[in-house]
Amino acid sequence: MNPRPRVLPPALATAAFVAAAVGAQLLLQSVFATVDHPETLLRSNHNADADTARDWHRILLEQGTLDRMIRTEQVDYLWMAALAAALVSITLLASRLLAVRAPLASARLRRFAPWAALAPAVDAAENAVSLLMLSDPLGFPAPLAAVHAALAWLKLMAIAAVAVGASGYALAAALGGERHGGEGSVSPRGAAAGPP
Repeated sequence: MNPRPRVLPPALATAAFVAAAVGAQLLLQSVFATVDHPETLLRSNHNADADTARDWHRILLEQGTLDRMIRTEQVDYLWMAALAAALVSITLLASRLLAVRAPLASARLRRFAPWAALAPAVDAAENAVSLLMLSDPLGFPAPLAAVHAALAWLKLMAIAAVAVGASGYALAAALGGERHGGEGSVSPRGAAAGPP
């Protein structure tokens, strides 16, 4: 039987990354609140119409808050980095927790862990397009708005895929380790009993 892995250090690291992600999101929302944008961040991110985006930019220029919108996009990178670290860490922690009960599932989650950062990676691309649009707020090429919106929707799909896929698989492995772990996995009773 595999020895029980140490869980406390990665659990503490995961908690720290989650706390950092929460803090970064709070900072992001506080910075965006100073922009006085005519729409919510969610609505503005999913707009594919260039003329609408330019109208919003015109309002920000008139208010003198366009620079704050640029600052919001820059702060967003802190949120992405913290979120990526948290998601990868959570996946690795789940892998470690399943190491005895479902070693095959544990190995699969460990290999999947880098993919947990897919949504923040797409978010980074979305932000890059947004910053490009903000660099020429009234004259950016129209297709950029559609690209920006497409990336925003892709980000949501990536979030759903990772959240449902990884968490669902980990839960299934935890509830039925001997069925999901393959050869070498143990039953829940055996996992609870520990090594002979």
